[in-house]
Amino acid sequence: MEDFDDFADDFFSEEAREEAQRFESMLDNHQSLFFDLNTIEEIFHFYRLNGDFEKGIRLLDFAISQHPHEDDLWFKRSGLLFDLGSYSEALLNIENALKVQPEFTPYLLHKAQILSSQGLSSQAIRLLKEVADNSDFPGEVYYQLGLIYHSIQSFPEAVEHYRKAIQISPTYEDALFEMAYCLEMDGKPEVAIEEYLKFLDDSPYSEAVWYNLGILFSKTGLHEKAIDAYDYALAIREDFSSALYNKGCSLSELGKFEEAILVFIDALQQDKTDTGILFSIADCYEQLEDYSTARFYYRKCVSFSPEMTDAIYGIGYTLEQENRHFEAIHYYRKVTGLDENNFDAWLSLAFCEYEVGNEQSAYDALKTAIRLNPSDLGMWIDWAQTLQAEGKTENARDMVQEAITLNPEYPELFYLFAGLSFNLGRSKEGMVYLENALLMDISKFPFMFEQFPDLKKDSSILALIQQYQRK
Repeated sequence: MEDFDDFADDFFSEEAREEAQRFESMLDNHQSLFFDLNTIEEIFHFYRLNGDFEKGIRLLDFAISQHPHEDDLWFKRSGLLFDLGSYSEALLNIENALKVQPEFTPYLLHKAQILSSQGLSSQAIRLLKEVADNSDFPGEVYYQLGLIYHSIQSFPEAVEHYRKAIQISPTYEDALFEMAYCLEMDGKPEVAIEEYLKFLDDSPYSEAVWYNLGILFSKTGLHEKAIDAYDYALAIREDFSSALYNKGCSLSELGKFEEAILVFIDALQQDKTDTGILFSIADCYEQLEDYSTARFYYRKCVSFSPEMTDAIYGIGYTLEQENRHFEAIHYYRKVTGLDENNFDAWLSLAFCEYEVGNEQSAYDALKTAIRLNPSDLGMWIDWAQTLQAEGKTENARDMVQEAITLNPEYPELFYLFAGLSFNLGRSKEGMVYLENALLMDISKFPFMFEQFPDLKKDSSILALIQQYQRK
C-alpha cells in the first residue's frame, strides 16, 4: 500500500486524513458530530480513491441524515451503489436526486446508465433522446446514447450518435475512438480510417488519435501507413512505449526484422521486464534464424514469467532447429505440463521423440495432438512426409486415410493419398483418389507433384488431369 499512500498524499491534505479518521472514530464510539459539506466531499473522495465503497456509503448515509435535501449526496450514493452492482437501489437514489434537480444532465445520464445496466436499454434511449435537445451538455448525451446502442450491438445507430457528439465537440476523442471501433465491428474499417484522418485535419497533435489510426492501419494490413502513424505519435510524445512497440510489430509484419529489433529495444528501455517486448525480440531473431540469440530472449521472458508457455515453447523450438532434439523434448514436455491442451507443443514433441527414436512416445504425443486439433492440415502433411522420408510409405498412407476420415473436405489430403498410392504401385486406387481430388479442387493438383515429382512423368496421370482441365 506504500505506493497508494504516496499517491494519495498528493491529493489529500493531512487535514483531510484527520477528518476521515475523526469520522471513523465517531462511528466507532457511537458519537454524533457535525461535518460540513466540504469536509464530507474530501472524505468521500478519499474513500473512493481507496476503493472503500462501503465506508463511502456509511459516510453518505450520515451526511444525508444531516443534509437530507442535498441532491449531490444522493447522486454520490447512487454512484457507489452502481459500482457495487446494486442497480435497483442505485436507481432509487438517483430518483431522489432528480426530485431536487429534475433536468440536471449528469443525473439523467447516470439514470440512463443504470437502466442500460439493468437491461432496460430502450427506456434509457428514450430518456436520453428526450433530454438531448434541451441539455446544456448535448455532446455528453449523444455520447451516452452511442454507448447504449453500442452495448446492444446496434452499430449504425451507435456511430450516428458518436458522430453527433463529435460534431458538437470536435475534439471529443473518446467519441471518436468508440465510433471507429463500431465502424470496424460493422465491417467498415475504411470509413473509420477516414474519420480518424478527418479528425486529425483539425487536431493534428493528438498522439492518441495517431496511435489508434496506426492500430487500424495495422489491422487492415497497411503496415507502412501504420508505421507512419506511429511515428507521428512518437514525434508528439517520445516516450510513447505502446506506439514504439506497435511500430516494431508492423516492421516485423513487413519482414523488416532487424529494424523491428532496434525499435523493440528502444521500447524495452522504459521497462526492461516487459515480457511482451522481450518475446517479440526473440521472435524476430527466430525469424532471422539466429536461434541462439532468440533463445537468449526467450529465456529472459521465462526468468520474469516462469509459466510463460509461449516462451518455453520458443526455447524448445530453437533447440529443435539446431537438431538438439533431446533438449527440445525437455521444454516441449514442460509446456504440456503447464498446458495440457497446447497443440503445438504436443505436435513438436511428437516429431522430436520420433527423431531420437522414441517411436511409441512420438505416436502417443501425436495422438494427443490429433485429438486436440484434428483439422490441422499441416500436421497430417508434415507427418506423412516424415514417414515417407523414413521409407514408411504404407504407414504414411494409413495416416492420411485417417486424416481423410476426419477431414473429408480437404482436397490436399486426397492428392496426398493418391500420390502415396501411386508410389506403392496401387495405381487403380490412386486414380480414384486423384479423380476425387480433381473434382473437389482442380487448382490444387500441383500440390501432388510437389510431394511426388516423379509422377509428372506418368502419362495416365497427366491425361486424367488434362481431361478435367478441359471440363
